[in-house]
Amino acid sequence: MKKLLLFLSILFLSNINVVKAAEQSAYLSSLSVENYTLSPEFDKYNNTYSVNINNEDSKINIIYETEDESAQVEILNNEFIDQDETTVYINVTNNESKQTYKIIVNKEQEQNVAALNKAALDLSVPKTYNSKVVITCIIIGWLICVFILKKLLFPSKKRTKI
Repeated sequence: MKKLLLFLSILFLSNINVVKAAEQSAYLSSLSVENYTLSPEFDKYNNTYSVNINNEDSKINIIYETEDESAQVEILNNEFIDQDETTVYINVTNNESKQTYKIIVNKEQEQNVAALNKAALDLSVPKTYNSKVVITCIIIGWLICVFILKKLLFPSKKRTKI
């Protein structure tokens, strides 16, 4: 009888499947931006990325997958990207677990505008050159005034030959 009980106990215990409680993850398994490249390359433990977009774009299309299907994702600050630098937040929550990923979006300036801005900065004249030019102009102006006053105050007499 004891052997039968032992045999049935072993048989019963061997058919029991041990189910481990599923961990609820708030991590993303993939993250990308359509038509652009994230920097650095995606790693679920890295929470901050950057991307350079065209100046005309006002929104980015974020493509992601969650590690856990029951996780919920909320994307914030992805509407009307109109500044040179905007941070888009991706909040992943799964019950009590939470992860926040950040994508810093940089708008690329048009090359022509950037070149014009650089050229405008290069037009500045050093102060030493400016002071030399001013002094030279003052001296030339003074000489012209002296010449005119001399002609007005002391008119030259015309000599005629006889």
